Amino acid sequence: MSDSKKNSLVFNCVVNSGMGMYSELEFPKHPLWPADMHAGSLNANILPNGFPRALDKMGEGWGVQKLDNKKFSALFNIAQSDIGNNMLTPRADNPERGTAQIWGCTVTTADKSTEFNAWAVRRIGSAYSDVIEIMSDKHLRNTYGLENGTEITVKLHEGQNNAQQEQQSKNWLQKFKNILG
Repeated sequence: MSDSKKNSLVFNCVVNSGMGMYSELEFPKHPLWPADMHAGSLNANILPNGFPRALDKMGEGWGVQKLDNKKFSALFNIAQSDIGNNMLTPRADNPERGTAQIWGCTVTTADKSTEFNAWAVRRIGSAYSDVIEIMSDKHLRNTYGLENGTEITVKLHEGQNNAQQEQQSKNWLQKFKNILG
C-alpha cells in the first residue's frame, strides 16, 4: 500500500497517569524506531465517544482490544519473548499474548498548538480496552508540556502487510551490511 493510501484510525483521548508497567519493560532495538527509546509511555485514555467507527468492524473484543485481531496492520511486531520483563505471557488459547504491535502515530493537542510523531504500542491480550500507550525517544510529558487532563487526538497509521514488512527488513539489512562493508 502506498503512503498516500495508508489507512488511519483516529482516537480522541485524554492524557492520564500511567496504569501499566511500561517503564519496567525492556524493548529491543528495531530499525523502524529510535535506538534509545525513553523508558515508559504516555497513557492516552480514550474518551467514551472517542473511538473510531471503523474499529467496530475489526472483530471480537472491546475497544482497542479489537486491534489484537490484526485487521489493522501494525508497522512491526516485537515477539513477547524479546521484551524484557514482559509478564503478559502466551497461553494455549492465545499463543501471541504479550507480542507487541507497533504503529506509527501522530499526536495532536485539542487546541492544535502541539503536534508530534511517536509510536503506539499494544501488547496482544492486554486487558486494557480504552488506553493507547504512546512511546518515543523523548519524555513526552516534559518535551511537549502534557499534563493529566490534556485532551489529545491520537492518529494510528496503518503499517504494511507482512510481505512488505519482510521486504523492508531485507532491504534494511542489506543497507546495514553495505555500511559495515
